[in-house]
Amino acid sequence: MNDFKVGDVVKPTPESRFTLRSGSDCYYNAVVVNYDPCDAHPLVLVSTDTTMRWETTIDPNHFEVVGKASSDLLSRCRKRLLK
Repeated sequence: MNDFKVGDVVKPTPESRFTLRSGSDCYYNAVVVNYDPCDAHPLVLVSTDTTMRWETTIDPNHFEVVGKASSDLLSRCRKRLLK
């Protein structure tokens, strides 16, 4: 399992053939807003435009870190948790 940190920008690994989707929308990456390997749903992601959140439908093993969110982006993504 990956060692994610809050604020990491992640994308699905090519091997996983997983896509971040919501209806007809496709997202290429997302921001880690929560990561607790001991939790039943250890990884919580929010799209970079903050319109989508994933928690129960994702597997941490299907993602890789590709960058780090700015403090402004992370703040906007964390507000998505309140919706």
